[in-house]
Amino acid sequence: MGGRSSTYKERIKSIGDLIKELDKKYKSSKESDKILDLGNADAETKLEGNFKYKDSLNDKNYMICNSLNDIDKKIKESTIDQIAFLSERYKHLIKNILDDSEVKVRSYAINDIYLKRKQTLPNYSTIACWSKSTKQICINQRVNKSYESVVEKVKYSQSTGHFMQTDDNTQDRYILTHEFGHFLEDCLIKKRLNTDTYTEPQRYREALNITDEICQIAKSKYKATATDIQFISKYGHTNAYEWFAEMFTSSILSSQKSPLNNAMLDYLRKKKENKQ
Repeated sequence: MGGRSSTYKERIKSIGDLIKELDKKYKSSKESDKILDLGNADAETKLEGNFKYKDSLNDKNYMICNSLNDIDKKIKESTIDQIAFLSERYKHLIKNILDDSEVKVRSYAINDIYLKRKQTLPNYSTIACWSKSTKQICINQRVNKSYESVVEKVKYSQSTGHFMQTDDNTQDRYILTHEFGHFLEDCLIKKRLNTDTYTEPQRYREALNITDEICQIAKSKYKATATDIQFISKYGHTNAYEWFAEMFTSSILSSQKSPLNNAMLDYLRKKKENKQ
């Protein structure tokens, strides 16, 4: 009989090990598992009427779409509130990145072929996603029929370690915060590369570099150990993009600041102060 293979966390002994693991998992992933049908974002129109934070979203390059009316009212309000909060907090990092185009925050009955392969794990279904190519944060209409159901799914995913642990009563904001994290990292990467013609391997290499830099801050300033560097959800193990989005979500929604939480906030604060 063969010996037991080591787990992901058992293989992480240093920042270098973490970077190698994220790179390895990314390169071995199947693109077919990630194909999502997000519909035609360009056909959407803005949400009419008054809602909280509407004024603060003006001139922030966000388009809150009418299709959000197709999801649970409490989820819609939570989504709008959180995108307004995050866009205001990180406006200096996203400014001039979108070239006057808009990120469409919308809903759609997402066709997720990966979901079909995970029918035994319904709580890991795609609740929302961020699309770099079409610049949209898309809320899955199929899942967001009930506020209580979404909160339950996030809590379940947290209980299994699939998602990061956050404070009580933050589960309704978890998914939107995660997707905004992807958007924010895309902005950081574009600034680092300073070109619109970069390749996907170049983009991912910068994502790995960002992970490395955050971990270096955690180690040098907050004395992070190998165990601290392992502090990430199962979803965050997927690749460097998910690592960033999950760590960003934890740093925003958790009051219990780990070395990595603090390092993430320090990294973003430094980028803001230096206007990088």
